[in-house]
Amino acid sequence: MSAATPDQAPGQTARGIGLMILAMCLMASMDATAKWLVEEHSIAQILLVRFLMFLVVALALAARRGLAETLRSKNPGLQVIRSLVMLAEIYVFIWAFSLLPLADVHGIAAVSPLMAMALAVPLLGEKVGWHRWAAVAIGFVGVLVIVRPGSGVMGSAALVALFAAFLWGLFQVLIRKVGLNDSVETTALYTAIIAVIVLGVTAPFMWQPVDRGGWGLLLLVGVLGSLGHLVLFR
Repeated sequence: MSAATPDQAPGQTARGIGLMILAMCLMASMDATAKWLVEEHSIAQILLVRFLMFLVVALALAARRGLAETLRSKNPGLQVIRSLVMLAEIYVFIWAFSLLPLADVHGIAAVSPLMAMALAVPLLGEKVGWHRWAAVAIGFVGVLVIVRPGSGVMGSAALVALFAAFLWGLFQVLIRKVGLNDSVETTALYTAIIAVIVLGVTAPFMWQPVDRGGWGLLLLVGVLGSLGHLVLFR
């Protein structure tokens, strides 16, 4: 989004790109599994199992520094907001998967990095050149080609996916913002705790019976989601 800062060596930038690609591969695999699950299970119960598994991982990471020390954030309010945005983003994405083919949702979601770049200007103070703004404009034209407003092909379902893409872009910017001061362990712990609290209150009212195969897929979503978020935070 901007040129490397003095403390951001080119090697770190390349590593960041590699980690982002890996995170997207993990998330895409998780999305495919979630689309299968959402046909017979509620979104809330899928996410509850996922984040209970992530909470175990986050607590294991926190054990190295101590729970109290890991919870000590330079900006706890922003960590809570970021966690809620993340939860809303995942919920809306899975909702979109239940309405549209996976390829269409990911086609629309391709605009999220462009949204993140635009949001990085007011939220992070990053400078974006004209050529990047041109890329944003072209990217939005591409999304319009996919959505085809007025054609009646996708309608409101496409707007759900587009809103999910906006939340995903905002989430990426907020990760960067909290990551300037807080460790990966702190961010992971806040993510898990906030998600489990919210879902622990709502999911029991939406719980659907789960067979052995369903539990296997739920656990797979948890593993892929946990790995994806850890790589993304890094």
